[in-house]
Amino acid sequence: AAASLKPVAGQFALLLFSTGLFAASLLGCFALPVATAYALSEALGWEHGLNHHFHKAKAFYSIFTLVLIFGAIPVIFPQLPLWRAIILSQTLNGILLPVILVFISILLANKRLMGQWQPGRLHRFVFWLMTLGVAALSVFLLFSAI
Repeated sequence: AAASLKPVAGQFALLLFSTGLFAASLLGCFALPVATAYALSEALGWEHGLNHHFHKAKAFYSIFTLVLIFGAIPVIFPQLPLWRAIILSQTLNGILLPVILVFISILLANKRLMGQWQPGRLHRFVFWLMTLGVAALSVFLLFSAI
């Protein structure tokens, strides 16, 4: 990938690519734990936010810390096959996506929740068509992984 930048970046292509990769990894290592802590805390009705002290939002900071630790564990053990873990996690994401889309469709169908922003028939049809397509691809992914 760095070699493809050579016509544009010249001798700095490798440096440019590695800097971008490093920046993306830093963004991911901070954004994912915080987003997970926010989503779980908000869904469960717990106090959340980086503007709160630990004693006021213990669950939020505990989730944040556990996600950081859980993400660091595979890197600490060099003998673990990280590529296999990456492929397994992405396969799991692909399998869970249709399930999540079904729950989203249930939320979209709730008129009390969506109010005036409830999608019309065409949007619901396209959504279900996409959900079925993703489900079919997930089944294909599952069989190809096996």
